[in-house]
Amino acid sequence: MSMTSEQSARQFSDLLEKSLGAHQKGELEIAAEGYRAILDRFPNHAITLDLYGTLLHQTGEIARALEFLERAVAVAPESTSARLHLGAARMAAGNPADALKEFQIVCSVDADNAEGWLSRAQALEQLNRLDEAIISARRAVDILPAHAVTLGRLGALLLKVGQAEAALSALAGVHRADPLALEAYLHTALAWKATGDRITAEKAVRRGIIIAPGTFEFYLHLSGSNAAPGKRIDYVEWARYATRLRPGASNLWSKLAVECSREQSVDAAVRAGIRAQVLDPLNESSHNGFAADIYRNRNHEAARRACYRGLVAYPYIAELKLIAAETEFWRGNFEKGWALFEERLDPRMSPARIALPPLWENRAEDPGQLFVAAEQGIGDEYVFLSFLPALAEKVDRLTVECDERNLPLYVRSFPGVAFVGRHIHADEHGRAIFDYSNWSGRHDIDHAIFAGSLPGLFVRDAQVPGPHGGYLKVDEAEKAAWKSKFDRLGNKPKIGICWRSGLVTKIREAFFTSAANLVGALGPDDADYVSLVYDARDEELDEVESLYGCRIHVPEGIDQRNELDRVAAMLSALDCVVGMGAAPILLASAVGVEVIHLGWCRFHCADEHDVVFGNCHPMLRRDDRFDMRIAVPRAAAFLPTLIEN
Repeated sequence: MSMTSEQSARQFSDLLEKSLGAHQKGELEIAAEGYRAILDRFPNHAITLDLYGTLLHQTGEIARALEFLERAVAVAPESTSARLHLGAARMAAGNPADALKEFQIVCSVDADNAEGWLSRAQALEQLNRLDEAIISARRAVDILPAHAVTLGRLGALLLKVGQAEAALSALAGVHRADPLALEAYLHTALAWKATGDRITAEKAVRRGIIIAPGTFEFYLHLSGSNAAPGKRIDYVEWARYATRLRPGASNLWSKLAVECSREQSVDAAVRAGIRAQVLDPLNESSHNGFAADIYRNRNHEAARRACYRGLVAYPYIAELKLIAAETEFWRGNFEKGWALFEERLDPRMSPARIALPPLWENRAEDPGQLFVAAEQGIGDEYVFLSFLPALAEKVDRLTVECDERNLPLYVRSFPGVAFVGRHIHADEHGRAIFDYSNWSGRHDIDHAIFAGSLPGLFVRDAQVPGPHGGYLKVDEAEKAAWKSKFDRLGNKPKIGICWRSGLVTKIREAFFTSAANLVGALGPDDADYVSLVYDARDEELDEVESLYGCRIHVPEGIDQRNELDRVAAMLSALDCVVGMGAAPILLASAVGVEVIHLGWCRFHCADEHDVVFGNCHPMLRRDDRFDMRIAVPRAAAFLPTLIEN
């Protein structure tokens, strides 16, 4: 007995409803069977074509999905649902341009279709038309102002174009609408990091970990570099936990290597780096850190091999070239070492330079008026410009850029050389930039050379110590005034000590010691000690007095951080200076004071002497790991000989 048309319609309606219900519950086989049954009888039923095409897209059958969705649009061109699903399938097929056409039709037909505007933004992003994508995403937010997904897409787009603060505003809306939206926490962390607020960035990462501790992506952004001293969590353990979540992820092992390195667990860092490279030999992030950790282990040949392996895959990584240069200096191969050292000027490592005069590349030719451009920190400046006397013999006309705090000192020391303060400032993103465009003196310059390139012109033999007497001339009246002050301390030798620098980080801490440790080793009763740490803390000084009954003298009436001309005179009034390689040690070397350096020879190429300053005596040999437990006792043993001489 045949069904009536009413019964047939009811059966069709029931089957469609049943199939749609199964689809919504994830019972895709049941849903597909029902859709096919309907299409066998009604091959041009637009709604079923749309639903079946969408299901095929969901199961990864993109080509078949496109076939049915295109039929749905052909049958019902006014269907915004079919066009949205067709556009999504075209996106999955890697065709965002054709997908965009469908989304644009949806938005023109239904201007309040938030999904259409959001999909349009996604297609525009794929086409790298980011400004248009942001406009489209904003339109979706206008329609659904409290919708987490829409706000999240806008925030991600704003972050992508560098509008971090605007992105944070949109992402805050995501957190209000859906506090469990994981992706928003990652984007929030990246946005805060872009603003320079790494502490708040890490808070966002931690919130994401609390919500989903098994989501390994969060751990890539949990970094010990953000931690304030004394408020550290065990970042190594967190990084190790992430490798347990995803043991085959090379980037997680690379992250573990970084955290181990920050904690001075160099051997563990090397092991993690090896694992990262075994899993993915082309993991860019692992190559630089791996070579650096091996080098810190003083395994020079292995570090050299690691550098050159990394440079085969990534010839632009300047950090690898610097480490390779150090290994070549260690081997005595200065020609290759200096060639690699010159590549430190990669723009990703060095500040940008605007309107810098042309570089002096043909060193055999007269450069004319030569400009020596400043680079790196103030301590490096004392090292690099120590070669000015030799350069002045080679070049007649010199203009030298230096830290403004050093201008009086250099002008006095080199009356025939022109000196200018550094042309450095911060750009709109807070990044350092050298800008010579408004410097009138630029037009008198023929060529430029970077200050860090000067050692490469003159250091060619590791067996030859640097000049002994220093190259900077201090204010003699100021020196006499300081000598008079120090004489009033007593008849013992006056020893300046530098046990740490002003900037204290976890990595730097490994190269520091304590005031008490240094004084205790050198002999509390054998000298009058003068602090060269410009921000010496009372508790550091009190510890020395409590343990040894003597007080480290803190020079009064001088700003040791900024009054560098006076600091130079003060240093020259001391009998000796002992410390790690911070600016006071280098300045003392530059003015000719006898210096005991709790580190290696400059450029790590000699054992018993320094190739830059002949009056600077390194306590570590080339193959020694850095260890204050080695350096300080050696300094204590060497000091009496130096004082007697």
